Amino acid sequence: MSRLLEGVRPTRAVAAGSALNALAFAWFAALPGAPGPPVGTGLVAAMLVYNLAETVATPGREELSVALAHPARRGRCPAVNQLSWSIGQALAPGLLTLLFVHGPAWPWLFLPAVSPAAVPAFLLLERLTAPFSDIPSETGTPIRV
Repeated sequence: MSRLLEGVRPTRAVAAGSALNALAFAWFAALPGAPGPPVGTGLVAAMLVYNLAETVATPGREELSVALAHPARRGRCPAVNQLSWSIGQALAPGLLTLLFVHGPAWPWLFLPAVSPAAVPAFLLLERLTAPFSDIPSETGTPIRV
């Protein structure tokens, strides 16, 4: 996937991943009301879309955590990026439990409502980082952040 996305700006890849996440979460939200057999098929399809979203977004997120940092602080930024994920993983069970109390679809309604907010945020980040110079990719070709 990294090879396929090599010419794509990381901000756009992460925005696309957020949009795909919203689609997967909406799909999960629709499953509790579906009749028997389609639930299994729908679950597999939603999981595939979710995995595609993560596969599309992860390389860009990792790249942005380094590329947007001041060169003297590039070692700290991946650590802060990972810390943000750890905090989310610690808080998610409590938040999702609070949502599940109201019904099985509530977490899946909350997540697709929040995920699309990341799309304009990453596209704005692209405009804000326009002055940053190109950085070399693993193959040595410059890519825009």
